[in-house]
Amino acid sequence: MIKKIIFGIAILFTANACQQAKVEPNAMAYFSLKGFIDGQLKHVQGSQASYRKVVKVNDHFEIKKIKSVDLSEDLKGFLSYDINKNAWKNSFAKDSDASNQTVYYTAQEDYIPVKKCIISYEGNAIKKIRLFIRVENNLFTSVKIIDLFPSNTYSYYHTQQVKGMKKQVLFIKTIR
Repeated sequence: MIKKIIFGIAILFTANACQQAKVEPNAMAYFSLKGFIDGQLKHVQGSQASYRKVVKVNDHFEIKKIKSVDLSEDLKGFLSYDINKNAWKNSFAKDSDASNQTVYYTAQEDYIPVKKCIISYEGNAIKKIRLFIRVENNLFTSVKIIDLFPSNTYSYYHTQQVKGMKKQVLFIKTIR
């Protein structure tokens, strides 16, 4: 059951990535999630670090060891949420809070699934990136909260409510 749900989510990542507009290399208007993930992938490549992946689907719970190659594939899946797409140009408002070193990018258009991107800093280094994604239509509502950390780890929380069916909840966390 867990494998089927994870497979389904992987298909959603792939389908979503295929539908997104390409970003021009010099068109970075906002924080570059792609740049952050590319940096994380460089650290993971060739690494012999051991990771654990905790997966919870509704009431089913599983912990397994994963290789850095598997972690790389997971991180690449988040590239579809980079807010620097040409189609989204000038669609985010930037705000910052100097007291807690946080930068907020908030979508100004309803059609954009990435509703908010929050980057928290500690000094000049990124402490955490949080993405809020919401897709709603006549058939279903999908909400995702993704936390990316500079230590090559992440957490992924996803709920999906299909009309007439029970709400599905998926939680994934990698631990180094």
